[in-house]
Amino acid sequence: MVEGHLSHLLSSEKITDVLVLRTEPSTLRKRLKERGYSDRKLEDNIESEALDVILEEAVREYGEEKIYEIDTTQRDPSECVNLFKKALRGEESFPQGRSTG
Repeated sequence: MVEGHLSHLLSSEKITDVLVLRTEPSTLRKRLKERGYSDRKLEDNIESEALDVILEEAVREYGEEKIYEIDTTQRDPSECVNLFKKALRGEESFPQGRSTG
């Protein structure tokens, strides 16, 4: 398992599934402020989220069929993990572009 913002640097042949976590920009702003992000870093992250930068990179690198997209705005981390597990077992479908609300 690889997590974080560097996972897109891995070889695409070795990646079996990609999870893109999304957050509504105003909620993301609040979370990042609470973590003490600088204004510059906060704005960069908000802009990237609003413009689908991570999703676009993931699709380009790994292809649409490997990507699951889950909206974290109203969910805690354990709920997101459980949703991803369901997707991996084929019990739920979270294709990119149709982030779960």
